[in-house]
Amino acid sequence: MMKKWLVPVVAGMGLLLTGCVKGQTQTVDPKIGTVIEKSQQATQKIKSGEAKIVTRTIANQRTISGTISGKFGSNPLVMKVKLANGGSSRIHYYITNRMIYSKPKHQWIKQKVNSKSPIVANLKAQMTAKSGQKGLGMLGHHLKKAKTQANYRLSYHGIGKLGSHTAKQLILAESGNSSAAKQMMKHLKITKFSYLYLVNKTDYLPRKLAITMGYTMGSSKKAVTEKLMGNYQYLNQVKKFTIPKSVKTSAEWASISTPM
Repeated sequence: MMKKWLVPVVAGMGLLLTGCVKGQTQTVDPKIGTVIEKSQQATQKIKSGEAKIVTRTIANQRTISGTISGKFGSNPLVMKVKLANGGSSRIHYYITNRMIYSKPKHQWIKQKVNSKSPIVANLKAQMTAKSGQKGLGMLGHHLKKAKTQANYRLSYHGIGKLGSHTAKQLILAESGNSSAAKQMMKHLKITKFSYLYLVNKTDYLPRKLAITMGYTMGSSKKAVTEKLMGNYQYLNQVKKFTIPKSVKTSAEWASISTPM
């Protein structure tokens, strides 16, 4: 089964244009290209926030779920994350550009990571919704734009050439564009794809991401459906935090402590 992709994504807010009509302020609805551009700009400036990303993989009448939840800050980068696998396994993490502290059971464990670690970069992209922004850019003007009271609703549904290509690119991005994943794409057939992105009208920051993808692999024809739901809040509002001293001092070195 393929590695789960989580692809948290950021959509943009509308550009508010105003004009005076009989003393009233008139708001002009922005075009979708403007919403995407403003979204991309806002995403690059996210400094902190909270996120919860839930995935479900359905295959052989079984459902496997997973959750990533936590908060993050930058300058310097620090993430406090909890990973849950269904209802049984929970692991707590503190992550920086150079260290990972994890608590799979009762003892904190520490391990060095490379400053350009793909593990850290991938998790950061999910928490900040940057990973999902790749789909936003690829779908572009093919997205449908609607409005709620607070957000712009950008959506796409279809398994044509564009939908299939976008789905595969999202999977590749989540896998770090590894050679193994690229080889796997040759035998992957996308059977369903839908994409939903909510962007706040005021600050152009993401609020929600929902992706549903179905596929079969090679001659086995085994059908797999993957669903992702990402929720983002308190963006650029989380107060600066650090890894507690108690975690740093009690953590034991992992048995394999070479940089990752």
